[in-house]
Amino acid sequence: ALDREGKQTFGGGLMATYGSRLFDQSKFLYQSQFGSFGFIRSIAANDPIQLPQRNYFDVAAGVHYRSIGKKWDVNLGASAYHLAQPDISAYDQAAFSLRLRLNLQASLAKKYKGGDELHFTSLYSSYGYTDLVTIGGIYKYKIQGDHAISRLNGGAMYRIGDSYIAYAAVEAQRWSVGFTYDFIRSDVRTYYNSVQSMEIAFSYFMGSKKKPFKVPAQHFYY
Repeated sequence: ALDREGKQTFGGGLMATYGSRLFDQSKFLYQSQFGSFGFIRSIAANDPIQLPQRNYFDVAAGVHYRSIGKKWDVNLGASAYHLAQPDISAYDQAAFSLRLRLNLQASLAKKYKGGDELHFTSLYSSYGYTDLVTIGGIYKYKIQGDHAISRLNGGAMYRIGDSYIAYAAVEAQRWSVGFTYDFIRSDVRTYYNSVQSMEIAFSYFMGSKKKPFKVPAQHFYY
């Protein structure tokens, strides 16, 4: 916490990953591109995998700032992935390193009497040569009284130039369950008959039972 009341907080995290990438060579079919009529482009190249197993180490890091006010809350976050840029190539003479991925997130929440909240959210994501910007809003309805479910949430986001995203969730004191569904509008629909995606997420929050816990609006990566 940055103040005595704990209304301004700053946190950070570091994640290390060790992975092993395996290829089942029996699933790959190789043949020469040369036939009785010479070079044939439509035939797969005779280029078998040289490294059926590749071990790698990777690092990710993130920071988060939160400010809680009487009428407005502010959340700011940043995270970076593939900081080690590991090589996962399946060939001896070629390198294929995972590119750095960067996320920047910001949200602003308006509080109303009765406990309802309106959240404005934005996310910038950069990976390789692709940059995506997502903007949207979420309304959190507070259920009055002593019930197992404390909030009902609904909202929509727009990933600029790519898709519309519908969002719905329920919250309890210590857990939440959410659902998102993407309606793809980009040119990727030209290559596939149906290109949609969905996500179901469950979150459980641990901590002291003596202090009320406030569930943040954004535990989804839109």
